[in-house]
Amino acid sequence: YYYTFVVGGSYALYTMLEDPKNIASKNDNDNYPHLYSVGTNKRLIDQAQGLVGYWSFDEGTGTIAYDYSGNNNHGTLYNGPQWVDGKVGKALSFDGVNDYVNCIPSPYLPAGSFSRTIIAWLNQSGYTAGINHIFHYGNGSYNQAFGLAVYNDTKFGAHEWSIYTRYGSVPLNQWIFLAITLSGNTIKKYYQNGTLIAIHTNDPAPNTILNSCKIGTRISPAEYFRGLIDEVRIYNRALSDEEIKALYEVTK
Repeated sequence: YYYTFVVGGSYALYTMLEDPKNIASKNDNDNYPHLYSVGTNKRLIDQAQGLVGYWSFDEGTGTIAYDYSGNNNHGTLYNGPQWVDGKVGKALSFDGVNDYVNCIPSPYLPAGSFSRTIIAWLNQSGYTAGINHIFHYGNGSYNQAFGLAVYNDTKFGAHEWSIYTRYGSVPLNQWIFLAITLSGNTIKKYYQNGTLIAIHTNDPAPNTILNSCKIGTRISPAEYFRGLIDEVRIYNRALSDEEIKALYEVTK
């Protein structure tokens, strides 16, 4: 698992046993009863576990942005976002006027107040509104949507429709890796370039309703993003600090 190999991190080596009883592998204190593990952090989770939406934008042509999580949250391009070279492979360029990607939300996306992680690479070229949406899904009522956005004060954060918490500083015209996690109903963590920069616990628990899903705008199109977006991921669990760091390292 590549995500264990981060400078200063913990490492693990796995091997498959031929012994059908797998006695040793069941008692080595890791997450995998069929694998025998050695190392200092044997509870690392497969980075694909819980991945319920993944838009790599590597198609490079056409009007469909496919969801490679296997959950069919495929997106349709509206009003002409452009295929361009991205941070990893290809990306989409948004003009900040009216273009976006409309995804069909599957029932696998985290709803209610369930744990989640949203990750994206972005290269923002300007501001278009008070809120510049990267990824937004849910329903257009108080507390019923959730997403990742950059604000005109350069901070980024979770946008839950009338609930705004934001931290950090996102510069223009350079690639930035952003991530937010939600756990325990109300605990939000904010990451920039793989580093945890803030923990926020003061907001009410979200009540996300799976009604709509957008990239480059909010769920009722407005507050558009201007710039490049790449490698958008959503998980139905809160990734650990180590996992966030590893995803940054492997895609930077």
